[in-house]
Amino acid sequence: MKRVLVGMDHSRGSTDALLWAARLASRCEAEVVAVAAFRRGQSELTPADAEKLRADAERVLEAKWVEPARNIAPIRTVATEGDAGDVLLQAADSEDADLIVVGSRGAGSGPGFLHFGSVAEYLAHHTTRPLAVIPAAVPGRVSQILVGVHGSAHDEAAVRWTAEVAAALNAAVIAVAVQSIDREDGVTEPVIREWTEPIGRAGAEVLAIAVSATSAADGLLRAADRYRADVVVVGAPPVGMSSRQRARGTAIKLLHRTTVATLLVPAE
Repeated sequence: MKRVLVGMDHSRGSTDALLWAARLASRCEAEVVAVAAFRRGQSELTPADAEKLRADAERVLEAKWVEPARNIAPIRTVATEGDAGDVLLQAADSEDADLIVVGSRGAGSGPGFLHFGSVAEYLAHHTTRPLAVIPAAVPGRVSQILVGVHGSAHDEAAVRWTAEVAAALNAAVIAVAVQSIDREDGVTEPVIREWTEPIGRAGAEVLAIAVSATSAADGLLRAADRYRADVVVVGAPPVGMSSRQRARGTAIKLLHRTTVATLLVPAE
């Protein structure tokens, strides 16, 4: 991991996301790029006025919003005009970001800076890069990573991401397969270890468990609580899948309910 991109506004949620990202980046020796979106508020602004607004936005971002994390990791700031979700996606591509990080809640919208909390789901539906959504006041440590697996192609990118980061952070991994309570899926510990073989090969300690629940989201949330996971990692469907299908998936359901850092890794 070389570059972590964080969506910023003036909310406490974005500050929490920045602190979480900075701690992760510091341990991975990665750069943090803090991105703020702004809009003109008046369509009749001249190009010179628009440039002044952009410069003012970047000055506030640089001087105030990123200050709490300055002593944790190297931070570069970018302010761009546009809608928050699109700004982040475009910045992630131009910066070749390895991870996008946003708070689960942001500031209210209006002329000036845009909030990022409300775009977490938008990003989950549109990003082709790993996305971390950070609830308020979560601890910054990442020493226990829970990764949800079920043996599908959607797992592969999530498993690879977990293997790389767990090895870099010397973190333990809990690999969880959720089985339906109304039928036997036959998922055993050796099967889970086979699915997560890249993690063990990277040198990380893996605890493989199968749990029963009414839904994958329920099972993962309960396991995260029981094993005190610092972050939950799940695979997400490719962007080409319809929004309705994605909304029914585990990744989106987790975003609405999680109280721990949740990381979505889109299938390639």
